[in-house]
Amino acid sequence: MSRGGWVRPRQIHGVRIAVILLLFLFIPVQTGLSVYQNLWPDHRHVALLRFEDVSAGPPYQTPEDLGKLRAVMEFLAAEKVPYQITVVPRYLGTDPENRPVVHDITQPDAAPFVTLLRWASKHGAVVGVHGYTHQYGQPDWRNPGTITTIGREFEVPHEPLTDTPEYAARRLTAGVHSFAAAGLVPGFWETPHYAATAEQERALRSNFGILYEPDRRQVRSLKDIVPRDGPTASGAWGAVYIPTPLGYVRSDQPEDSVKRILYRASFFEGLGSLYYHPVLEFPFLEPVKRNGRQVWRDGLPEYRYRPGPPSYLHQLIDGLGREGYTFESLHQVVPLQPAWQYTLPGDLWASGRPSGQAWDDWVSIQRQSGDIWVTSSERDWLRTSPEASPQLWGRLPPGIEAKKLWTLDINGDGRDDLLVAASNAVYAARAKTAAFGSFRRLPISLYPKDTVVAGYLIAGRPSLVVFHSEGTAEGYVLGPDLAAVSPPVPLLGIHSQGPRTEWFAWNGEGSAGDHASDLGLYRPDSGEITLYKIDHQGHVRNAVSAALPPALQIIPAMGDPNLPETPVLIGYMAGDGRWMAWRVQGQTLAPAGSLFGPWMAGRPGQAAAGRFGVGLPCVAVASAQGGRIDIQTAISYFGWVSFSPD
Repeated sequence: MSRGGWVRPRQIHGVRIAVILLLFLFIPVQTGLSVYQNLWPDHRHVALLRFEDVSAGPPYQTPEDLGKLRAVMEFLAAEKVPYQITVVPRYLGTDPENRPVVHDITQPDAAPFVTLLRWASKHGAVVGVHGYTHQYGQPDWRNPGTITTIGREFEVPHEPLTDTPEYAARRLTAGVHSFAAAGLVPGFWETPHYAATAEQERALRSNFGILYEPDRRQVRSLKDIVPRDGPTASGAWGAVYIPTPLGYVRSDQPEDSVKRILYRASFFEGLGSLYYHPVLEFPFLEPVKRNGRQVWRDGLPEYRYRPGPPSYLHQLIDGLGREGYTFESLHQVVPLQPAWQYTLPGDLWASGRPSGQAWDDWVSIQRQSGDIWVTSSERDWLRTSPEASPQLWGRLPPGIEAKKLWTLDINGDGRDDLLVAASNAVYAARAKTAAFGSFRRLPISLYPKDTVVAGYLIAGRPSLVVFHSEGTAEGYVLGPDLAAVSPPVPLLGIHSQGPRTEWFAWNGEGSAGDHASDLGLYRPDSGEITLYKIDHQGHVRNAVSAALPPALQIIPAMGDPNLPETPVLIGYMAGDGRWMAWRVQGQTLAPAGSLFGPWMAGRPGQAAAGRFGVGLPCVAVASAQGGRIDIQTAISYFGWVSFSPD
């Protein structure tokens, strides 16, 4: 992208011109609450840095180019500065004889470039898709608009095809699929030159939930993040726009651009987001030599910053630091990425892995017929990607009125078996290949007002905890044959706390990261939460206590996809769509990432967590009506760590 950031109205000559520009650029849209209005009550300033227009073509084509780019990335990694990279998957240009040249991230000659991006993504970078070719037409140096990173890809003058939403969806699809083919994770989408029609914008956010660009139809996007809470054209819910209100460093005026950015940052109250073309750092680098010869490392020549005046990037990082800004990753600032919609048959559901795959399946039951369906959650990155068809895996025996479902790997074969609670009994069925076996009633004393929690609760083994209405509690370890259970183990030290008490299991991702479930107790009236550990003898230990906001839905979930052993607890406030998370810190809970929202505001439903879609940690909110279950999901980066250990 080569055009500038937004200009403060007071810097434009004449108030009337400023008003006219705003009317042209923005059509205000009311979307209600945005948590970003009060996201940093401690007045902490957050900065986002984005590397712009990076591709496998020039100026990042040769080993020397990549060696220099690596030196810039290693500088940021050493300084622990998170950043984003916008990548154009397919470079189209010309050679000196004006013959077409193609550099595609899926081609073998781009392997060093892709390897460098993978390294960067583990050392502070989030990589995103910046169009597909960032140009239009047959490459011809006499027409700069046909050259990648110079030309428009959408809204090309005199090319009506480039104004259509179908064209925009095809280009986004091609870019995202190129990322997948190259083994890259697309963290966001950015439209080349921020140029797209209103209809194209709807198509883009229908396919991808994070757009790293301003929402040109909301004035708030001049300075801060804009979440959109509502259905997209695909039915998937929500999208987030991230602007760059501090602008960028112009290649023809770099010194003045740096001064302008730092001056504005000194009094700016919005998101300190800017973008930078890393090629501007190359003149500040020198080759690393040993005995007069260029040093090579991992197939690339090594470079370092030369002594002398600081580079433009150094000036920006140091200057923003002096102004009190903290650089954060996009995934830290926006910890949920609105993702896929699913539609299931039935009116009762759970998630788990009865098929034994790396991602979670949906298990749903139609209570009237007793039909049990399993639907794979696997999707590609596009929100419009097709859903898997539900598969009929079995049927409940007559007379069982299902109240709740759980999935647990009871016999240790890598497949989650099915537990069904009725009013006075719990039934279990083994997961086989594309089917559940016959149901067996577990020998457990259960009464209509009892509460049952299932998980890996007793010494990490598949088990049930039953809370009786009179206040006592006991645990049962489930046998691998799904028929026998251990003798009841009285649980001393915990008891039922009344109707406004919610019990849950943190299954397989407990507070100690030991893959043994915690037994959780949450009081929605006060927000008090306690996590318990239970040993094989039934001894209960109060492991964690904390005070959270009241009236939450508590979602025990996974944490950082790079560090899956760091679990988080996610809280969802259905009334206004606020999401927040905590991780265990000692004997209490500490915040794990920023607030997010609104998303799914005013749409209460059963909430859960799992690895859905592409297999990353996700949250899900579902509502059932008329024999159909509607599920909305979002990829969760709560607890995400920018710099993964090597």
